[in-house]
Amino acid sequence: MHQGWDEHQALASRSRAALLEVLRDDGGALGVEELADAVGLHVNTTREHLDRLVGAGLVARAPEHRTTRGRPRILYRRREPVGARVRAVMDEVLLAGYGEAMDSPEEAANRAGREAADRLTREQPPERAQSPAEARRIFKAELDRLGFAPKDEGDDLRLCHCPVESLARARSEVVCAAHRGMMAGLLDRIGELELAETTPLQDGETCVLRLVTP
Repeated sequence: MHQGWDEHQALASRSRAALLEVLRDDGGALGVEELADAVGLHVNTTREHLDRLVGAGLVARAPEHRTTRGRPRILYRRREPVGARVRAVMDEVLLAGYGEAMDSPEEAANRAGREAADRLTREQPPERAQSPAEARRIFKAELDRLGFAPKDEGDDLRLCHCPVESLARARSEVVCAAHRGMMAGLLDRIGELELAETTPLQDGETCVLRLVTP
C-alpha cells in the first residue's frame, strides 16, 4: 500500500492518469481486468497503479456485492480528493442553515460540523475504539484521510493543513466552530476520547487539538 502518496505524486504517471480518466468517464465501479483492457496494461501493473491511486485518496475500492456463491471481485470507483470532499460537505451544511434565525452563528456552525461528520463517514465509518490509545490512532487516521495532516505534539494533535484554509482565515469564528463540531462528531463515533480544547491558527498556520478521556 502507498498510504503516503499525495495527489500530485499519484498523477505523475500517465498510466495512472489514464486509469483515473477511465473511471471518471464511466462514472461507476470497474474491475481490474476491465481497467487493464481499457488502458492496455497488464493486470498486475494495473493493480499496482490502482493501489497508488487508492493510497492518494483518488480512487475507492470495495468488494462486489454478490447474491451467488464465489469470491467477489474488487471494484474500483473514482472519488473526489479528500480536501475537495471536505470543502463540498462543509459548504453544503453551512449553506443549508443560511437565512435561518439563530442565536449564535458559532453554535449553528458547530451543529453543522457534526452533521458534516455524519456525511463524511457515512460510506466509510471509523472503527469503534477499545482504549484511549486506540481512539487516538483511529482519530488521527480519520483526520489524515480528510486532509488535515495531523501530527503528534505531546498529548495534543497539531493539524498542519486545513482543507478550507482561505475561508477559515476570512471567517475563523464560523469555520473553526464547524470544524470543532465535525471533530467532536468523529470522536463520538470512535469513543474513548473527547475534544477538550482547540487552539485555531495558533502560529498563523496550524491548529492544535487537546483530547481527554470522558
